[in-house]
This record gives sequence, C-alpha cells and structure tokens, in this order.
Amino acid sequence: MDKRAVFFTLDAIIATFTAIILLGIIFFYFDLVDIRDMGDNELLEYSRSVVSVMEENGDLADTVVTGSNESVLNFLANYTKTSTCFNLTFYDSSMTDLGISFLKRGCEEVADEKDVVRRSFVVQDSVYLVKMEAYYE
Repeated sequence: MDKRAVFFTLDAIIATFTAIILLGIIFFYFDLVDIRDMGDNELLEYSRSVVSVMEENGDLADTVVTGSNESVLNFLANYTKTSTCFNLTFYDSSMTDLGISFLKRGCEEVADEKDVVRRSFVVQDSVYLVKMEAYYE
C-alpha cells in the first residue's frame, strides 16, 4: 500500500468524524433554544406591525361598526405566525369596554407574560382604542 493513500484515507476519516461530532454539538445546543426566549422586543414590534396593518386594512373599523370579529379573526389566522397568540379588546374614547373581545383561533389564554399594544383609530368621527395582548403559544 502506498503511504500517501493511507494518510489521505485516515485524514478523510478523521475529518468526517470531527464534522459529525461538531454537527451533533450544534444540533444539541439548537435544541435547547426555545422560541419563547427569542426576545420580547421582537414580539412587541411584530404586534405593533400586526395592529397597524389591521387598522390600515379597515379590519378594526369593520369590527367596531358591525360588531363582528370575523375580518380580524381571518386576518390573524391567515397572516400571522402560528406560534403567536393575540387577545384583542375594543374600547371607546372614554375607555369603556365595548364588549368586543376575542382570542386568535387555536389559542388559549394561558400565558403569564404578555406584550400589550394599544392603538387608537377613528371610525365615523369617533375615536376607539384596541388593546392587543400578544404572547407565544
């Protein structure tokens, strides 16, 4: 046998073995990371964006005018991350609860730590407020 061939084969085996060990270590540490540990600022910014888009689409105004939450629920179901949950409550300008409150489909209200976003919007010369509590499922 040629000594160079043995050395090359041994070198390839060691490199492959080292790569497998490194990948195992990397996957082990990735498995320890939980999506809920990804930072509250990200969830807060994402929630602000979601509320802004719903206001621009007219979904919030539609909910107040018709009393139906269907347009907002459809938006949340179709255009938000599946790992995020939202609880929305609507108020008038004097902070009186309008009795319109609902949770994103498929979510349960169990989280202790929630990010809260409040957004005011105008419908037919009246000011309303929506409070959205966001948390990871």
